[in-house]
Amino acid sequence: MARSVLVFSPNSLPDPIVYLSEERTSIGRSPGPCIFRFGGAEAARFLCRSCPGYGAQANARYRGANVAQLASGEQYRCKPNQNHVLCQCCLEPIPDRRGDPNAHLVVKCHICSRTFCDQYWAAGCDGLRAGPRCSSCFSKFKDMNFDARDMDGIILNNVFESDIFKTAIRDTAESDINVLLSTCLKRASDGLFKLKYVESADTVVCKDCARKELSELAYQFRVSDVPNDRLPREVTSRDACWWGRNCTTQRKNPDHARRLNHVCEQTRRH
Repeated sequence: MARSVLVFSPNSLPDPIVYLSEERTSIGRSPGPCIFRFGGAEAARFLCRSCPGYGAQANARYRGANVAQLASGEQYRCKPNQNHVLCQCCLEPIPDRRGDPNAHLVVKCHICSRTFCDQYWAAGCDGLRAGPRCSSCFSKFKDMNFDARDMDGIILNNVFESDIFKTAIRDTAESDINVLLSTCLKRASDGLFKLKYVESADTVVCKDCARKELSELAYQFRVSDVPNDRLPREVTSRDACWWGRNCTTQRKNPDHARRLNHVCEQTRRH
């Protein structure tokens, strides 16, 4: 019987992806149900939504729904020896079809190369990170659904500078993080802001990488749209850190982050 095993081979793979591959015995039987194996022990049987027989083992959330339908509308069923990759949000397998010329599907983040299923299945991802239904783990950058929690640390991953920023824009439309995203993308399209990680607003990325790009845009918004007269004196009177925005101490030393201004460029090189 063929079994599926978790394969961690970062040195032999082009992308940092966890693979689920078929491990055949010398007996040429047809593969049976795939099985996770950790240290030689069978841990959990799995079938992806496109595997024959998935309905018998489907999660209760999916029963009765056409969960195998693909976002592209095409029909696809896994072959007995189908390799799979894991969605890095819900940790459920999806067919590895990156070498299939007929598969017009996006499953890999443009920045970190991790795989996600939200754009693969018509029913989307059922992410563990976001509760019973994933709210937005993988999409075009312009369509990413952020919430108020994503404002924490938005400026340089510096809690103090982020609190200053949130207070300064509290009475503006940009206090809504998704309005802030739209405003920044409009500035980028007009050539006023620069995108650092994504190629365009249509680049498909995961939520973690989208936060990185939004943080970069929010920094540019802080520099251009929050003048000193909107900030308290205890903020504007601070000396500038020599290392500016590139300072690493600001994220691990609260006193340093509070005492010095980091919304500035680096002036010291040694």
